[in-house]
Amino acid sequence: MQGLGLHIDLQVVDDATRLSRYISGQYDVSLSGPTLSLPSQYYDTFAAASKNPKSEGKHDDPRVSEFFDRLSAAKNVQDEAKIAQEMERYVAFDKVYGAWLFTEDGHQAYRSYVKGVAIPADNYRRGLSYERVWLHK
Repeated sequence: MQGLGLHIDLQVVDDATRLSRYISGQYDVSLSGPTLSLPSQYYDTFAAASKNPKSEGKHDDPRVSEFFDRLSAAKNVQDEAKIAQEMERYVAFDKVYGAWLFTEDGHQAYRSYVKGVAIPADNYRRGLSYERVWLHK
């Protein structure tokens, strides 16, 4: 990392200390996994640091704020997806406000009589409302 001009002060701490620092914004960069599944959840990760101390990118970029305004004004899912993709390119590639270096592979087992469970391919925790699930015995 030093070859890239990055000087890192890595501090290994317990979970309570890490969470306290995270909530109060006492860090320069926080790299978490890509656990966001909906554009409406992006605020927690990408919002301007002056408005959200937990912002992982630590920026005050007005263009990112404009993306949030556009997302909230989107008329339908297709418009929201288009805006979200544009925003993702901007924060991850154009500005590099985050570097998500991993994803998760999770497995969840169900008995054969549990029917109707739709498990998303990219993250088993997303979209599991169980509203169309039934037990067939």
